[in-house]
Amino acid sequence: MSNVDVVRAWRDPQYRRGLSGADLAGMPAHPAGSVSVNERALNDASGAGKSILQTTAWFCTLYTFLARCC
Repeated sequence: MSNVDVVRAWRDPQYRRGLSGADLAGMPAHPAGSVSVNERALNDASGAGKSILQTTAWFCTLYTFLARCC
C-alpha cells in the first residue's frame, strides 16, 4: 500500500472496511496509538455520572433564546 492509501485507511472507516485482510494485516499501526476509555471515565466526563444533569446555566439558555440580534 502507498502512504496515501495507509493514511486514508486510518482516517476513513468506510475505505478501511473495503480493504482485504492482507491489506489490513500489512498496514502499520496508527501513530496516535490505540485509545480506550472505560465506561466510568466516559460517564464522568459527560456529566452522566452525577445525580443532577445540567448542560448549561439557565440564564445562558434564556439569553440565547430571548436575545435579539441587530
